[in-house]
Amino acid sequence: MVDPITGVSTNKNLSAMNYYAYRLMILANEWNVILKCRRLFQQFAVDMYVKVETERLAFIRFNQANLRSEDYIHLRDAIHSDGDVQSIGRLTIRPLSYIIERELELSKKPKDRHDIIA
Repeated sequence: MVDPITGVSTNKNLSAMNYYAYRLMILANEWNVILKCRRLFQQFAVDMYVKVETERLAFIRFNQANLRSEDYIHLRDAIHSDGDVQSIGRLTIRPLSYIIERELELSKKPKDRHDIIA
């Protein structure tokens, strides 16, 4: 890719989230067909949200070593104190999951909170 102003070759990578955020921007003096198509826009926004979240979760899953998941001592201790390792499943650290769980009342599930799920 070459910068049109300077003529210098660049190697810029763009995340899916940044790309779709740009596509959904309301720009002055430009007509954005995506924003004018009501139901189609809603479906597009949901699909792109799912795509970005899938990409984010895949990054977390495949980069556990880079996220220093072994440093979470309390989780490691819980695994070692529990006798049945098979009941635990696969350990994957999800950074923001505790925030969502904290927002829920004790008797409610995520599907009961429409402001959390799409």
